Amino acid sequence: MNYRFKLLAFFLCALALLFVLNTGYSALNTISRLDAVESRPISQEQSQMNALTTFGLIAVTLMLLFYALERRSRWYTLAFAGACALGSAYGFLQGAWPFGIVEAVWSFVAVRRWWQAVESSH
Repeated sequence: MNYRFKLLAFFLCALALLFVLNTGYSALNTISRLDAVESRPISQEQSQMNALTTFGLIAVTLMLLFYALERRSRWYTLAFAGACALGSAYGFLQGAWPFGIVEAVWSFVAVRRWWQAVESSH
């Protein structure tokens, strides 16, 4: 029960951090687009999350979900590995290659843990 509370708190913090980073990026992007003569308002299109950010949010959410469920079945470990691979793809697509590398490593670690669970069940 205690780990579930910690996982929920971590998920909420990660979600808040993603929101703050997205807002900060939007603000910096807006400041860089200001003209010296006039400022243009941000359109509704620019203030919404783009497809890449949505993909990243889904990948990280799946990672947290499957990590929380890993103890229930070895198949959740394999699903966690897949979610880490999605997170890695997001990192590389976004241009944050260190994040992409770390998530790729986590994906391989999770596949190894899944394989060991399969081997031990035989």
